[in-house]
Amino acid sequence: MQVNMNYPLARTEREILDLAMNEAAEELSQADEPDIVRVIAKSDLRAAMVSVSAVHVSDVIRDFIVRLMAASRDEPERISGVGEHLSHPISPRGTIMLARTAQARAWLNERDHVLPEDVIELAPDVLRHRFGLTYRAEADGVEPDSVVRALLERIDVV
Repeated sequence: MQVNMNYPLARTEREILDLAMNEAAEELSQADEPDIVRVIAKSDLRAAMVSVSAVHVSDVIRDFIVRLMAASRDEPERISGVGEHLSHPISPRGTIMLARTAQARAWLNERDHVLPEDVIELAPDVLRHRFGLTYRAEADGVEPDSVVRALLERIDVV
C-alpha cells in the first residue's frame, strides 16, 4: 500500500516533535536492552543517552526547526533555491532527528541547552538525504547541501 497523506500544520508538527522527544526520554529511563557485545559499559551508554535527552531544546529552537522543515514544503511560501528543486520535501522525521542530533551536539560541547549553531551546523548532515531532488535539479547539478543552505539563509531563528 501507498497511502498519500498531507504534511501536518506547523503547530501539529511541533506537537509531534514534543511527543517524540518526551517518549524518547521516557523510554531511555525505563527500557532494558538485551545482552550484546559492548565496547562501553551499558550503564555508561545509558547514562549518556539519558543526559543527551535531558539537554534543553527551547521553544524558540523547536519552532526554528519546524519552520525549516515547513519551508521545504513551500510553507508559508516558496523559497528560491528550495521548492523548485524538490520532488518531495522533508518529513516530520527530519524534524525529530535534527532536534535530537542538536541535543547530542550540545551535550558533547558540555552544554545543557541547544543553541541555534547546533541546529545550523548539523542541518546539512541530518537533512541532505531526507528530501528528493527533481530530475531537472539533478540534471542541472543542484547539490542537496545547496538546498539546505538556502533554507538556513532564509529562515531566521526567531
